[in-house]
Amino acid sequence: MSAAAGIRKKSGGGRRPPPNPASGTDPRARLRVQRLASQRRWQDREPAADLLIFNNGAQEALESEVKTRFAQTVHLWRNGELGPTRYLDWWRAREGGG
Repeated sequence: MSAAAGIRKKSGGGRRPPPNPASGTDPRARLRVQRLASQRRWQDREPAADLLIFNNGAQEALESEVKTRFAQTVHLWRNGELGPTRYLDWWRAREGGG
């Protein structure tokens, strides 16, 4: 009798069926629901944003705007002209500390 003879295979071949989104057990579906539930209106977050870009057109226009604004931001940073972020003051005010 060989050493391998006493080893049994797991039932089901060791593979699980793909998650069923309808069953509520699909972790990806739970993450999507959680992400949607945590969304806020952009107007509520705008005071904290250093940059606001709208995605209301073609993908090429969005990509161009992002690249342009990124280049502008890097230029300001390299020249020591980039102002402080608005986020920290917004967060402090939101928490009642400012």
